[in-house]
Amino acid sequence: MLGRLGLTMLGELTAYRAKRRGFRVPDHFAGIVAGEAVTEKEMQNIILTMSEGVTEVMLHPGTNNAQLAQECGWAHDFEAELNAATSPGLIVMLKERQIIPINFGEI
Repeated sequence: MLGRLGLTMLGELTAYRAKRRGFRVPDHFAGIVAGEAVTEKEMQNIILTMSEGVTEVMLHPGTNNAQLAQECGWAHDFEAELNAATSPGLIVMLKERQIIPINFGEI
C-alpha cells in the first residue's frame, strides 16, 4: 500500500511538471494492481468507474510469458493482460459506454 501511495504521488507530481512545460498528459490513471496482472474483471471495474476525460490504463500485454519473463526478468502474466484487454466482452462494454481506446499520440 505504501508503494502504491508513493507511485501515485510521484505520478501526480510528474504530471503537474509535464503540464507546466506544455506536455499533454492523461487526466486519470488506472491499472496498478500491486505488480499483478490486470484481469478482465479489473478492466471492467476500471471502465465502470472511469471519470470523464482521458484515462491511462497501465498494462503490460504480451504473447509469450516464458520468453518475456526470461528477457525482462519479471515473472508477470503478460498473456492474462493481453486476454483482458482484447476480451470480446470488454470491447462490447467500451462500445456501449462510448469509450474510445486511443494511444498517446492522440491525447
